[in-house]
Amino acid sequence: MFTENQVTALLDFEEVENKVEKLKLDFKENEAPLLDISNHDFLSLALLTPTVELALANGHISLMEEMALNQKARRFSQGGYFLQKDPVVYTLKFLINSFDAWRDKFYSLLADIIAQTVHLDELKVMKGHSERVSDFEFEKNLFHAPYIFAQYMSTFFINDVDQTTVQKKISQIEYEKILEVGNKLRIDQYLVFKGFCQTFTVK
Repeated sequence: MFTENQVTALLDFEEVENKVEKLKLDFKENEAPLLDISNHDFLSLALLTPTVELALANGHISLMEEMALNQKARRFSQGGYFLQKDPVVYTLKFLINSFDAWRDKFYSLLADIIAQTVHLDELKVMKGHSERVSDFEFEKNLFHAPYIFAQYMSTFFINDVDQTTVQKKISQIEYEKILEVGNKLRIDQYLVFKGFCQTFTVK
């Protein structure tokens, strides 16, 4: 899962900073005109988009899901706002309230950032979506995948930093949302993503 410093490092890519700035200005103009947020913290907000999608899968965000989102937001925030109002947590409310209107723009940004920051040619491409990936194959693909790609997946899809390869129980609708998010992020054709999805047990 990303750390504050790694979010900062993403902005060292010039194209990433430019795209984040452009979407931030669009979001401020059309959603929150008085919003005061840095590019770092707006990128942190964008990284939470898949987590918000999963939290909203059942139509509402539970208290536990809200706490997990806020904890993740504070992990990414620049400088840490333990005793102050966290700008990412604050802006997250605007995103949640208008998620349907903004989700595709945020996914497009994230897909572009992944393409810019990951050597995707190092990942094995699936021949078909029906392929099964054994636990051993997934572990091997994960080890061979660029480190940053594994960081993206754990950031987007889990809340516990130690649970990248551990079996996790989720509902059918949550599982379908993960597949949908993978498609929107343009990563669903990679074997390591397919193997990651198979670490979930559908309840």
